[in-house]
Amino acid sequence: MILFLCHPGDAVAVWVADGLAARLDVPVEVITLDAVLTAPHVSLAFGSTERRSRIELADGRIIDSGTVTSVVNRLAGLPDRAAANISHDDRAYVHEELYAFVLAWLASFDGATVNPPHARALSGLWPDPLALRHLAARAGLPTDAAILGNMKRLAPATAPAATLVVCNGQVFGPSIDDEIAAAAARVTAELGLQVLTVVFEHSSSGALRFSHADPRGDWRIGGPPMLDSLTSCLDRAAS
Repeated sequence: MILFLCHPGDAVAVWVADGLAARLDVPVEVITLDAVLTAPHVSLAFGSTERRSRIELADGRIIDSGTVTSVVNRLAGLPDRAAANISHDDRAYVHEELYAFVLAWLASFDGATVNPPHARALSGLWPDPLALRHLAARAGLPTDAAILGNMKRLAPATAPAATLVVCNGQVFGPSIDDEIAAAAARVTAELGLQVLTVVFEHSSSGALRFSHADPRGDWRIGGPPMLDSLTSCLDRAAS
C-alpha cells in the first residue's frame, strides 16, 4: 500500500493519488493528518531491531506499517485545532509532543518517503526565506539581493510569472531556460526532497527571478508526465 498524507481539502493530493492508483498495481490510501491524530486506536513499537506502528482510524481503516511500501508526504504542519482544547499554558508542550509523535510514526515505515519530514518542518522544507534565497542563488537560480533584517522583501511581491514542478530529478512545467531548470532540480536535491514547486516572478527588467519554493504547491502543473515520473520513483522504491 502507498500511504498518501495530506490535509483536508487538498485537491492536488486527490488528483495525484488518483493518477498513481491508475498507474500502479498497489492500493493508494489518502489519509489526512487530522484523521491520524483523532484515531481511536494507536500502537507504536520501537526496539533495537524493529519499528512498527498500527493505527485504526475512526472510519475503520487500518494503517499497518508492515503493509505500507511507500509514503507520499504533502503535510504542512500540525492542524491548528490539534491542541485547541488545551489551556494556553500547556499548548506549546502538547504541540511539541504531537509533533514528536507524528515524526515517530512516520519513522516506523521502512519504505521510501517522498518528501520526508524534517525535525523543523513536516513538509521537509525547513530553511527560512533568507536561507532558501541563498540556497537558490548558490544552485544557480536568478535571485534578487536581500537586505538582512528586511524579511518582508523576501515574501512573493507579484503574481507568479512561471512555476516549475521538480519530480524525481526531472523538471516539468512551462518551457524555460535549461540552466534554470537544472538549477531548480539542484535546489530540490539539496533540500533532500523528491518533489518541489519552484516559483518565479518578473524582475523590474522583465527577466525571471526566483520567488519561493513549496513542496506542497500545485503538482498538477506537471501534468501526466509528472505522474509518470513519480510512479517510476515509487516503483523503484518498492522493488
